[in-house]
Amino acid sequence: AASPDGRFVGAWLYRAGQSGGYAHGQGAFVLLRTADGEPLAALTLDPRVGLSDFAWSPASTLVAHTVWEGSGPTAARRAVVRDALTARIVLERDGRFAGWSPDGEWIYVARDEGLFADRVDGSGGVRVSPFGVPVSATRP
Repeated sequence: AASPDGRFVGAWLYRAGQSGGYAHGQGAFVLLRTADGEPLAALTLDPRVGLSDFAWSPASTLVAHTVWEGSGPTAARRAVVRDALTARIVLERDGRFAGWSPDGEWIYVARDEGLFADRVDGSGGVRVSPFGVPVSATRP
């Protein structure tokens, strides 16, 4: 997936298994600069940790995703926002990443207690919906 300005791209890299399919737990998500193909960050996956719900900010070089540990509905999930230039985490919240605000200043995070909006600068957050959101079933 490319950033809105086309300067960056996120790509999944997988090692093929002996049978030709994906070798479980042997992959990475890589952030690349499109001008020269320079890798900026590699988020290595293993069987205990997963990455999903990847989406670029509509207004900056930030990228958000969900990191999960475990499997099924009991898996622990965290919404993470990273700076694509440094791979530094700028915000981390419990729950599943559920999308960006149109201005890119907020992310939405789904939790069992409801849907929340959190400012990317970490200055605060609000509950958007009082209804519970089944985190394992929520899609961005």
